[in-house]
Amino acid sequence: MSASARTRTSIYLVQIFLLLTLLMPVLLLQAQSPTVKHYLYVAVPGIRDYLGYGGHGILVFDMDSGHRFVKRIDTKVFILIKHLPMLKALL
Repeated sequence: MSASARTRTSIYLVQIFLLLTLLMPVLLLQAQSPTVKHYLYVAVPGIRDYLGYGGHGILVFDMDSGHRFVKRIDTKVFILIKHLPMLKALL
């Protein structure tokens, strides 16, 4: 290998090292930055005393995706009671 070829190879290696050195912090910051999600929680009282229509619960909507429905959280507050009292307020 001639001296000029070794010099060119050394220059390429130094350029690659500098490029990786400059890009590494940017890539690490992007990988570590947490994504913030916005959810809307809606308390639903259910329909009177009827558990067949879902009952008391919490609906979760994704605000970043056009208020897309995510899931329903069943509160299971009155499952063991035979006659469910109507829930007037969620605390």
